[in-house]
Amino acid sequence: MSKVSLPIDPHLKNIIDKINSELPVILNASPGSGKTTRVPAELLKSLINQKKLEKIIVIIPKRISALSAADRIAEENNWGLGQEVGYAVRFESKMSASTQLVFMTDGLFLKKYHDPLFMKSVGFIFLDEFHERKSNMDLILGVCLEQKILSEDIQIIIMSATMDVKQLQKYFGQSHAIEISAPPYKIEKKFIKANQRLVCDKEFFEQIKLTTLEAWSESKKDILIFLPGQREIQQARDVIQPCLPHVSLEVLHGSLNLTDQQKIVKKSNLQRRIILATNVAESSITLPDLDCVIDSGLEKNIQVEQKLGFSRLKLDRISLFSATQREGRAARTSDGLCFKLWHPFDERSMPASIRPEILDSTLHHELLFLAVNGVKEFEKFSWLETPKLNIIQRATKDLISWKLLDSQHHITDLGRLVASSPVDIVNSVLFIELLKEQSLEESAELVARLDDIDGKNQKKSQTGFANDLERLFDSPLSTTQALLKKSLVRFGQEIKIPSMTFQNNVSVLLFKIMSQYFPHRIIARKNLKQGLSSTGRGVELSPESSAHQFDFYAALSGFEKSDALTMINFAIGVQKADALKILSDYSEAKTAIFFDAQAEVFFKQDALFFGSFKLNERSKERLSSADLKLTWKKYVQEDSTSFLNLNASFVENTVLLKFLKSKSFELDLKEDIFYFEETWASRLAQKLSENLETFEEFKDCDVYYYLADLIPDRVYELLQQLPKNIKLPSGKQVRINYEDPKAPLIAAKIQDFFGWNDAPQLAGGRLNLTLELLAPNMRPAQTTSDLRNFWKNSYIDVRKDLRARYPKHSWPEDPTKL
Repeated sequence: MSKVSLPIDPHLKNIIDKINSELPVILNASPGSGKTTRVPAELLKSLINQKKLEKIIVIIPKRISALSAADRIAEENNWGLGQEVGYAVRFESKMSASTQLVFMTDGLFLKKYHDPLFMKSVGFIFLDEFHERKSNMDLILGVCLEQKILSEDIQIIIMSATMDVKQLQKYFGQSHAIEISAPPYKIEKKFIKANQRLVCDKEFFEQIKLTTLEAWSESKKDILIFLPGQREIQQARDVIQPCLPHVSLEVLHGSLNLTDQQKIVKKSNLQRRIILATNVAESSITLPDLDCVIDSGLEKNIQVEQKLGFSRLKLDRISLFSATQREGRAARTSDGLCFKLWHPFDERSMPASIRPEILDSTLHHELLFLAVNGVKEFEKFSWLETPKLNIIQRATKDLISWKLLDSQHHITDLGRLVASSPVDIVNSVLFIELLKEQSLEESAELVARLDDIDGKNQKKSQTGFANDLERLFDSPLSTTQALLKKSLVRFGQEIKIPSMTFQNNVSVLLFKIMSQYFPHRIIARKNLKQGLSSTGRGVELSPESSAHQFDFYAALSGFEKSDALTMINFAIGVQKADALKILSDYSEAKTAIFFDAQAEVFFKQDALFFGSFKLNERSKERLSSADLKLTWKKYVQEDSTSFLNLNASFVENTVLLKFLKSKSFELDLKEDIFYFEETWASRLAQKLSENLETFEEFKDCDVYYYLADLIPDRVYELLQQLPKNIKLPSGKQVRINYEDPKAPLIAAKIQDFFGWNDAPQLAGGRLNLTLELLAPNMRPAQTTSDLRNFWKNSYIDVRKDLRARYPKHSWPEDPTKL
């Protein structure tokens, strides 16, 4: 294969010289400049000439890009694929022990990083397509930088078409930054008149069809259509093909093997074609003979909901950066045409760049990886983008409760196994525990099926199954499931967990494992459709699920339907007697304290709790004064929020803190300043119980003075600037409402405001006070946060109306003067 000249070629010697120095290299080069294929290949040639055996690892987020780059380098340099250059991706690899240049996906590299023998041979790490800001790439960057600082045995090269170079330079301290710009050919852009909609319905595919027909008549070469996912590709194909029956429609997505990918990338004839692709075609893959792009402006991203931890593919708008990348595909070798299926105004709501994935992660996977590599103080890791402290703390707490870390953040034996497993954390634990009581083949197939459930997009199937496991096994294994089963069998053989006894009832076994490790996914049924998790999260069962027959079930797949509700697609239900027996093994005996506010009487009750589920209880007992005096501190610390709510000052300050958080933007506060939210109540209860002698003091004290040590100084300072009351010109004192959506808000008769030209401002002038101006009948006449403007423009009409209705009252022409 003859090499074509690429914009990066004249710069290769300089780049290799910089790579061979000690400083990290940041290479920012235009799309299509050749950085992915030419730079690693040139480095390998340099190593071969020097007879050096160090390995070069090029990490690319997308599987298909790794395959394509390795194949192209092999052809351009007459190297054997799997010999000098190779690749390693999930379920597939082509390399040997002597392969020096390896293209690898980020997830697989993290698994390999645990192997000291593998890393010992690596001299160069390329992080390609870094602009995608995958959390795995941030992890790899951090561990490699720390390794470089400690031993200087590794070189880091970051490559992208566009990235924040200044941020990386600051991160590294010292580095080489190389900028290579290749002027693009002209792009003619065409927008549609309608606004973009976040839905792929009949109207969406009709627009795809009409735009494709227009593009076919206006362009001369191949057409590339960007669609959100494989399902949308198939639906688009179904509507386009009948209109262009003689045109070849080809598909390009991340699951293609190398052979199918080569058929698309290496065009075999001169016939024009239409390629339907996901965002894998944005970068790293070069499609020849292309002059037109149709961009849906949509993509699918994995979203993990915070409440029960389920992940699903969510439809999102692309960033403006991705839109530029996509349109550039049409102008790599000549002038091109790009149809953008959105209105120009829509670009105002499109993010400028791709948001770092680490900032939205639950951090379970990331912290587990760090723990395997000996990191214990997670917040001190070399993060490029440091996650919020409360998210780090929550993830750490979860990993400890799941027995993957110990209390000192050391990795446990189970955690080490889970970290090396080919599936996610929940399914890894299920598989490892299943192996103790089920055969390897059965366990591998069950977990392979569970791991490939596509949450919300499950295809509806017939109902009437005895349980959801029957429904799960009611179809042949997909290609992905079969490969995953094979991978799990291999993993199971390596870890060699001996079976103790074979368990016939798999549903009961799964429910038991989930109860032990993931109690937040145990659900108690409320009615046929709805239930409540052990953490208090509301859930709804999908119509296809058979779990509605059971009083308790373990949720295996779902998605966040709303802020208050998670939809469950697959769940394993067990009979009530079996559930109670299992749950009692993982329950906690507690003495619950109840307070009758009217009678001011305390009751206590012993009960067995599984999370928020009360499994059994004894009759209530009145708590004597003597008992309360002796034990109130213990009860306050065990149930801090309930008891603190008896303190008016606590309730008041809770409202103020929520208000400040809602006004973060106006107050120029970073959201992570409220990291203390989850713990301040329990810490306050602890502090009060240490400093006060009686329960009466606890109920009546002003908690504000204890908050200085519990919340950030800036938040404490702002609390001081939020008065409880305000004095009006009439002399009347009114309470400020901080809970109303229009807060801060005061309400009083309009006459009480006579004498004010402007309403006072709060928080050092940053917050306007909203005034609800009441008529003499105490009903609102006007609401304003700009009193001066109201007196000037609206008061005339309001005065005229009020004078007619209330002639006995005084209604001055100039209300600013008493």
